[in-house]
Amino acid sequence: MSTQAALLMGSLDKKVYTNVTVTNVGRQEVVIAQVGVTHSKCAKVKFAFMKSIGIFYGSSSGNTETVAKQIQKGLGADAQVFEVSKAKKEDLEKFDNLILGTSTWGFGDLQDDFEGFMSQIEAANLSGKTVALFGCGDQESYSDTFVNGMGQVWQALQNKGCKIVGQTSTDGYSFSASDAVVDDKFVGLAIDENNQSDMTDERIAAWVETLKSSLS
Repeated sequence: MSTQAALLMGSLDKKVYTNVTVTNVGRQEVVIAQVGVTHSKCAKVKFAFMKSIGIFYGSSSGNTETVAKQIQKGLGADAQVFEVSKAKKEDLEKFDNLILGTSTWGFGDLQDDFEGFMSQIEAANLSGKTVALFGCGDQESYSDTFVNGMGQVWQALQNKGCKIVGQTSTDGYSFSASDAVVDDKFVGLAIDENNQSDMTDERIAAWVETLKSSLS
């Protein structure tokens, strides 16, 4: 659980209570009850915990970086962005929620920096974390390997003990094959800035809204 919390309200019946004990600890809120004071009522105070979100991307042309920053903007101040060429496994481990993004190059290859980052993912302890994926690709020029890089990242996470969220529909895309399609859905958000740039903003916004309820 993140240790960051914001106090929403701190008094009951216009009296301020300072001696409290924490009860009912959950990921979204903590309720604290008054102790050690003469007032017979319990003061219930809610703390809204900030979700701990790390966005890690590998980008060569700049498209994946732009998508990562749009996702960060949609999620708000809780999300931090990292370029994978400068990140280590310790950076992954300090977040409750991870969003990993890569482009696909050549005939289904990972972006170079992200390929190097895969060893950090493999070495990191991701047990209990929630992970979402996004990938950039070209469904016309590389129709049979569209966003394959995202599929490779998904495959690397299968035995890491993490929960993968954010799967999306393949509707609206035109491609022959993709390693990023499992059970007739993309394993994450697929973006094609080369051929469908006019749909990028809408796709990101819709995906971010689903993540807000999926991230722990």
